[in-house]
Amino acid sequence: MMPLLYLSSDAIAALRPDARLAREAVEEAFRLKAAGRTRMAPKTSVALEGSDVAMAMVGMLAEPAVAGVKWVGVCAQNPAAGLASINGVIVLSDAATGLPRVILDAGWITATRTAACSGLAATYLADPNSTTAGFIGCGAQAHANLDALRLALPGLERVRIFGRGEASRARFAARVTDLGLRAEITSDPQEAVRGMDVVVSSVPPAPQFRSFLDPRWLKEGAFVSAVDLGRSWHQAPWRGVFELVITDDTEQSEALISQGKLLDGGPFDGEIGDLLTGKIRRGGGASALLFAGTPLCDLALAARIESLARASGLGLELPR
Repeated sequence: MMPLLYLSSDAIAALRPDARLAREAVEEAFRLKAAGRTRMAPKTSVALEGSDVAMAMVGMLAEPAVAGVKWVGVCAQNPAAGLASINGVIVLSDAATGLPRVILDAGWITATRTAACSGLAATYLADPNSTTAGFIGCGAQAHANLDALRLALPGLERVRIFGRGEASRARFAARVTDLGLRAEITSDPQEAVRGMDVVVSSVPPAPQFRSFLDPRWLKEGAFVSAVDLGRSWHQAPWRGVFELVITDDTEQSEALISQGKLLDGGPFDGEIGDLLTGKIRRGGGASALLFAGTPLCDLALAARIESLARASGLGLELPR
């Protein structure tokens, strides 16, 4: 019997996984989904204090044959206490026997699989000659999305940065510069959006949060990844601006719209899987990825991390 494995954040970091591994895992998950070889249950959540929430995300992949759950808490005030705002674990079980196989810290996987969705969509929807990107928010998702976009758009040269925290802006700008790109910090969100080929919004929730981005600021043909559930964007002009709006899973996204948790930008034109199969193709207008995150991507990336760990002998074996 395969031992039950626990992989901490340090163990996962020791494996040195990267954006390319995440992209491959996420792309495979969406190809399986498009082929009808996945299953998911609706997200289950419970309200905590204020706008904080804890949720369970459950799914199954046919290849590798695993079922799993991600249990995650989102707490807006954590950064003030030196903690990440999103924390959780992923549990994978063998789909044939139901036996748990691995328990993983969800931090790196959550950040990187979300960014991989952005990068994958950008490959199909952004101008392939894109050289500029605007980032609204400078936290973990900004860093992960930068890696994903560099993989998808190798011609990227200039990054414009808007964020609320001076320290996080400085850290992100330093990272941009270290990667050989030009970093431009602005205090004006309109300037961070206007003229950019790609825009990534990743602003965390906060009490009494109000949208502050107008999609009409975008250049023609721009691509937006609304990593923050679209909370940064004014809803009214959204659909009139975008030629294409896609998501990761229509059913789950529509459920979140009905709950008031995802921007209601009108009907979706399709899913990421439709880009992979060629059912949907980029036109000349602006396009957007508006998504909530699917557990299929978590499970696919977790399975690859588990495989690396077992091959490397890393992780803690737990008694059953």
